[in-house]
Amino acid sequence: MWNGYSAKAEKDAGQYLNDAGNKYPIWSWKFRILKAEAEGRQRNPQQALDELAQEPPKDLPSELLARQKIIQARAECQLVHFADSSNLLTQAEQVAPPEEKELQAELALARGICAIGQGNLPIAGKFFEQGAKLSRDQYIKATSLVGVGYVLLKGEQFDQAIDALTQATQLSNSPFILQKAFGNLSVCFSELGDYKRAIAESSKAVKLASSLGADDDLEAWLLELGHSYYALSDVAQSELNLLKALAIARRLHDTDTESSALNNLTELYISDKNLSKAHETWKQEVNVLGSQGLNNSFASLDEGRIASEEKEFDIALKSFDRVLHNPKATSIVRSIAQRETGRILAAQGKLPQAEQMFRQGIKTAEDAACSVHAHNRLTFLDKSLIYDAYVEFLLKHNKKEMALGVSERGRSRALYDCSKPQKGFTAFDVAALQKVLKQRQQIVLSYWVTSEESYLWAITPDKFQVFFLPGQNELGRQQQAQIDEIQSQRKLEESPSGAKFYETLVAPAAGMIPQNAKVIIIPSRTLCPVNFETLVVPGQHLHYWIEDVEVENASSIAAILNAKPHSNAPKKELLLVGNPLEVSPEFPALKHADEEMRRIESHFSSQQESILSGKDATPQSYAASDPGQFRFIHFVTHGTANEVVPMESAIILSGPQDSYKLYGHDILTSKLNADLVTISACYGAGKRWYLTETTVGMEWAFLRAGARQVIAALWEVDDTITPKLMDSFYGDLKKGRSAATALRKAKLAILHSDDLHKRPYFWASLQLYSGS
Repeated sequence: MWNGYSAKAEKDAGQYLNDAGNKYPIWSWKFRILKAEAEGRQRNPQQALDELAQEPPKDLPSELLARQKIIQARAECQLVHFADSSNLLTQAEQVAPPEEKELQAELALARGICAIGQGNLPIAGKFFEQGAKLSRDQYIKATSLVGVGYVLLKGEQFDQAIDALTQATQLSNSPFILQKAFGNLSVCFSELGDYKRAIAESSKAVKLASSLGADDDLEAWLLELGHSYYALSDVAQSELNLLKALAIARRLHDTDTESSALNNLTELYISDKNLSKAHETWKQEVNVLGSQGLNNSFASLDEGRIASEEKEFDIALKSFDRVLHNPKATSIVRSIAQRETGRILAAQGKLPQAEQMFRQGIKTAEDAACSVHAHNRLTFLDKSLIYDAYVEFLLKHNKKEMALGVSERGRSRALYDCSKPQKGFTAFDVAALQKVLKQRQQIVLSYWVTSEESYLWAITPDKFQVFFLPGQNELGRQQQAQIDEIQSQRKLEESPSGAKFYETLVAPAAGMIPQNAKVIIIPSRTLCPVNFETLVVPGQHLHYWIEDVEVENASSIAAILNAKPHSNAPKKELLLVGNPLEVSPEFPALKHADEEMRRIESHFSSQQESILSGKDATPQSYAASDPGQFRFIHFVTHGTANEVVPMESAIILSGPQDSYKLYGHDILTSKLNADLVTISACYGAGKRWYLTETTVGMEWAFLRAGARQVIAALWEVDDTITPKLMDSFYGDLKKGRSAATALRKAKLAILHSDDLHKRPYFWASLQLYSGS
């Protein structure tokens, strides 16, 4: 029962109940109560009541009498006999010894479950909190915390729900509890737009629910899995899981899950342009919902989207209007309805009304984003693609400055201070930007990738132009092809994908970019993991783009151009951390780490540097060194990138098995004043990108901690080449050259060598990221 194998528990309890018979009345009732509880868990409440209908002996311990009433009450609750359930729980309270805290916690848990059945979430939450507080039994406490998390989830308090559910997973290893906790966590992450993490959690929940035969939970987690795959455009996996959920829901006669599965399938088919299937599943969805079908915000949104695709704009507008006047519609659903209404008004030529609706849709989603923690806004604002439609509309009507302003608004929104007054929509001040670019002799290439079409704003000190590029799927295919060439260590002349990618991304603006220009790349979505230096410039003299330009990367124009000097100059020059002891076979000792560290330290005086090496290179020693006092910080070691939870990415150092990783969230706790942090480790830039913050990993953490620039790796770092590269880099840095210039010069030296290392796999992994 504790593990969730209810059918086995029922069978065993029944056998032992027969064995005990009348000879051992107390044991007989223990097994009878357990059997009834197992029957209730399997959705057989009447059987549970029949099992406990027999009058118990008068000398039965009060604890068992109370448990009998609790199980009866839960069965009555399942049968929607709420008055009977309440009476039974009152009787249980009367016989339960006050000093039996676990029994009191179980009573609170039962009242919370029944309150959920009645739709009274606030009362349920109070009872679950009471149960968690009273109980010292980890199973009951964890079960109560799952209840707390569920209530918070339903109240759209996703951050707090995640905390409660995560705590539940840490208290108990019961598959029954874990599958519910993982499943509800997947819902939270999905609602926050963190679909990759939602898939990770729901996959665990599906596996556990399947092993337990818990079909009522399994259908819910399959539904979440299908929804998250849909959000990530994986049509095949989405449809597969949604159809599985639908089949279980129909077998269990669960109309709520059935309608939700049909809603998700309808959205999937609309996005896949399969309108005949979308019509079919939408009609089934409305039929399942019955008389309330068209009052359901999701069904109305589906109807509107189908009608809009078929150019039946009057029907679509009425459907979206129903969503906007539905008090039960979530903020994201409302923002999508506003976005789609704006698109229809634009198609009808009602441009002022369309623009107003686009702005309302963005404002609705941004206000909702301010209700969640800042770190969850990264995914939340990706959820409805709220900026894309407005950017598309503005560029279609040649409002390129306003479109750039909206894109910059989207890029900065994740860390927006919600306590400040909300700014209105303004055109980007291109003239002011060009003035700064002229002073710094820089050029900006700002990309914005959407599903249908992508855009490039090219801005030089005296020119401003927009170019139209392919949509995300095509760019994604080209990006993967180019990465494959790099990872397979192809020669320059064997890199057609690199040349094609250059033609797509850079060639349209090539006439605006002089030789040796300093270019700031603002990537977007699938372009975030691209090293633009490795793009191949076609023609008579085939070469990599790094030979033409100096490149640095930033998450937004504002992040780099508005960066201010540190108020307090660093006291010391260099903090060098690395060459740790081998703590795991997964992270073997680096053969050339010591050489790299010796070459780097040779560029600084001993009085101005602190070195943490070998056993002394620990996360704790890094924190204790007061990293805010250093101008340069350099790590020489391994790194790991966590794509699902980016702040769980880590730098590998020395130390015990449970504390040798310097995590992204640890990095954020130490305020920095560094001009430059260099992570000479694999995947320091991370693997996860967001619309609002581009790539997020250790590089992002150091920038957020206060570093002005970070050098980090997009893929594996070759240990044999980095000592030479870093020696050259720091040599030029100490001569007064910029980090961008010094890094380019060091890379070109390797590129122009005559050995295998001239291929971009070896010299191009490390990139420069700017902005704070």
